[in-house]
Amino acid sequence: MIPSVALRLSAICELDYETAILSVKLNKKRLVVCLEERIFIYDMGNMKLLNTINTNPNPNALCCLSPSSENCYLAYLPSTPGDVLIFDTINLQAVKIIEAHKNNVCCLAFSFDGTMIATASDKGTVVRVFSIPNGEKLFQFRRGTYNARIFSINFSQNNKFLCVSSDTDTVHVYKLDKQDNQGNQSNSNYGMESRIFEERGAERKLTLYEQIKSPITSATTSFGAMFLPTSVTEIFDPQRDFMFAKIPIKKRKDSRNSQTSYSQSPQTQNSSSNGNAISRKNSSNSKLKLVQKNICAITENNLLSVATFDGHFFQFYLDNVNGGELQLKMEVDLLEEEIFN
Repeated sequence: MIPSVALRLSAICELDYETAILSVKLNKKRLVVCLEERIFIYDMGNMKLLNTINTNPNPNALCCLSPSSENCYLAYLPSTPGDVLIFDTINLQAVKIIEAHKNNVCCLAFSFDGTMIATASDKGTVVRVFSIPNGEKLFQFRRGTYNARIFSINFSQNNKFLCVSSDTDTVHVYKLDKQDNQGNQSNSNYGMESRIFEERGAERKLTLYEQIKSPITSATTSFGAMFLPTSVTEIFDPQRDFMFAKIPIKKRKDSRNSQTSYSQSPQTQNSSSNGNAISRKNSSNSKLKLVQKNICAITENNLLSVATFDGHFFQFYLDNVNGGELQLKMEVDLLEEEIFN
């Protein structure tokens, strides 16, 4: 049932389906209802059904609709793993199939103006950004070395930054500036090596071996780009996050079942008993970490916002000039109604 915007919240129409509704997307022109094996597209002006798309089984309702009414595109997964199909919801036709990843796509999001789409695979080590509708790859960012489950991807409204959250306790913010990324190529591998140690729970200081290794790796990347195929050189892609935020790990006792979820293995990210926590264990640190499902977004007032499934809300100050680790501005425990500044 879809309520009107009137204060009485009276229904303007009611839509019934044979199977469960898994996801609903909308902008000013289109309403998209996603079932496990079908996608319905409606005109928001009169709620007329415009098109029905049959899809492969999609239990996670993985699709996204552009917020823009001008570039009103829908993205969903076709039959080939790793591909993303771009569908024009105005002209009701497919316009492009993007070969985004080799593995299954697990997360995707349009920019606010509908001119870009960001994707991540279930491997979770690389995030790619493509132009819409021609599907040209604009950026490729390295999230990390170890596999991770990507929870959310979001563009800033001015298309300058991209934030990504996962089942690690780090939210990455990437700079969407082609010239800036190329200019920082010489220092990027050093930063990546530093982040690898951080993910393992070690200090960010590099050993003498890594300090020598970084410029060699950078030189290898430039040399290999002239002779090696793109699929090989992309392994050494230097583009990395410009900023990052560390989510404070919380141990919350679920009042509904009096159970606390902890990690179980270093490689498999299995859901906990309550389905909200993801397990992770660092190779150099035997302590278990509790990482809740989360979403992230960049606000208009230059803040990074992160909300976790267990009721915590965080805001971090963005540093558009220097980048690096972001300072925590505010933490709110929505369930306990406590605010920590």
